[in-house]
Amino acid sequence: MSLNQSKKSYLRFATLILLPLISSCSGGGGSSQTNNTTPLSEYKSLLTYVPSSSLRSGLNLTANNQQSFSVESTVVLTRIRVEFFNNNNCNSSGGGLIKTIDMNGGAGVAFPSGTYTSSGTSNYALCQRYDSSDGCTVLYDAFTANTQQSLRFTYSYGIGSGGPGDVTGSCMSGSESSDYKETILDWSANGGVSQWGECRGNNCGFSQSYNESLPSTYNNAPSILITDLTGNTVNMMGTSNITFTATISGSGTSTVSATLTNSVTGLIVSDPSPCSLNVLGVSSCTFSILPWYTGFDNSTVGVPGFDPYTPSDTSILLMATNNATISGSGVTANTINYLITTPYVYLAAPMEGAASESNTGITWGPGGTVSTRFEAGTADGGGACPSGQEVMVDNLTGLMWVQAPSSTTYRWANAQTSPAIPATYCGYTDWHRIAELS
Repeated sequence: MSLNQSKKSYLRFATLILLPLISSCSGGGGSSQTNNTTPLSEYKSLLTYVPSSSLRSGLNLTANNQQSFSVESTVVLTRIRVEFFNNNNCNSSGGGLIKTIDMNGGAGVAFPSGTYTSSGTSNYALCQRYDSSDGCTVLYDAFTANTQQSLRFTYSYGIGSGGPGDVTGSCMSGSESSDYKETILDWSANGGVSQWGECRGNNCGFSQSYNESLPSTYNNAPSILITDLTGNTVNMMGTSNITFTATISGSGTSTVSATLTNSVTGLIVSDPSPCSLNVLGVSSCTFSILPWYTGFDNSTVGVPGFDPYTPSDTSILLMATNNATISGSGVTANTINYLITTPYVYLAAPMEGAASESNTGITWGPGGTVSTRFEAGTADGGGACPSGQEVMVDNLTGLMWVQAPSSTTYRWANAQTSPAIPATYCGYTDWHRIAELS
């Protein structure tokens, strides 16, 4: 089905939206946009348009979520490109880019200020372009086979809007509820859970809403795109690096740097170092960040509630010289937000599990649980010790110790009997003086 054919079915229920949309095409940018019948103008006619001056929400044309872009003033676009990837981070290297759909707009299509939101019909027309046979079916099969996992929109600016130049949108890669992948599907099928349905007719959308705020004019200053953000951002003892790639586009040069915030320090490495990028030279670099938390002193290590400690609003602040803009998957206001779980002291243990003769110090277990050497003991038979008879257990040796022993001085002969050695303490009756070499 062509975009033009999809438009006919859309007119049955969206005539009121399309009429102002079509008229805006001829009134936004001169004769080059009048009666434009390019693939881009056809795609535009299927989008739900809400002017900046209107407070009215767009029509809910599908139970699925939608993708949208907003402009503050009229922009002229010569193309919208949609790229599909076989990974969930829009990484094109190593054959990651598997399909490109170009919706060209000739001399340019004017988009007046406002928000343009995809509809079930526009998404169906788009996914049909994925393959010449039955694009939506082929795309569904690729998604269920995990050979297509993410997609990204790129907007090409015309000369009338500061172009030529491209503004690349964020990577659309879903979330946990979508198995961390995204494509054009009927996400309302099967009760909204996996496996989802093939895009058909008007039931087409995305697993979550996406919005891009586009600049009013293309900025000739360089743009920095952050991709391939990987790593477990909830780290135990700083053992999982956070990595990402910074790529320059547009024109000129820019040096990109990263800083850890909120009482967090760590090792920040870029390759090359420094990350000095040039559109005509080294155009990308990779960052590897090993963070750890430094918000408390040693006195809190092992104290419940502090070890491990999870700070909030922790972030990696990105900066770029020469007024370069920074965008990309996982980046908001030039920051990458994450949580880090780590004690103040970073002591790697030889193996996972509790402390033992061969595994000393602070150790960790499944799920990031921490085992310190000493912990409070319990009474014989379970439960808390009586007040004043608290004990501590040494996880390394397995010995139990009186937490607050008597300060009374005894002669050696008397130190082996009561009251130096209590007959019963915390319910236990087998207390003894430790041997000299124990």
